[in-house]
Amino acid sequence: IADEILVTEENVDAIILKMTALNALGRADEAKLFLATQVEAMTTNRRLRLVLARLLFERGDLAEARVQYEKILEKTPNDGDILFALALIAMQNENDTEAKRYLERMVRWNRRAGEAHYYLGRLAERSSDVTAALSHYRQVDNGYEYVPAQTRIGSILVKDGLLDEAREHLNR
Repeated sequence: IADEILVTEENVDAIILKMTALNALGRADEAKLFLATQVEAMTTNRRLRLVLARLLFERGDLAEARVQYEKILEKTPNDGDILFALALIAMQNENDTEAKRYLERMVRWNRRAGEAHYYLGRLAERSSDVTAALSHYRQVDNGYEYVPAQTRIGSILVKDGLLDEAREHLNR
């Protein structure tokens, strides 16, 4: 069906359908090549480039995914989803400085700020900056990372020998 549609018109939905079908048939390399070719033919189509970036990310092709996400970021520099994806890639590559830069931009522009604070807390913990870690964890609002942030606060307080304070925090 997608091939039939694509004979007569450039249809983004049909391109995504074909790529998805190829993936489902176990032809992931063919799906990637097809989608990459379409992105190069339609360089200004943000949606296709985003689908390609996500496909590459899911496949573990982090360097290629990063290139695609950065191209998207050039046109939408405050997009929280793109900044977050680039931060995750940087963390996977153990480039904490770059990850921190993306996460701080998310906070500055109030884009997925709760998630950004959680991961900034993780990075601060990784670099043994307990004060910064606690500060970031305390700024995580109600969201997916809220409970893990509170748990991290409790763990840090216990490690510092502040057992009563940790209990009080977790009870609250």
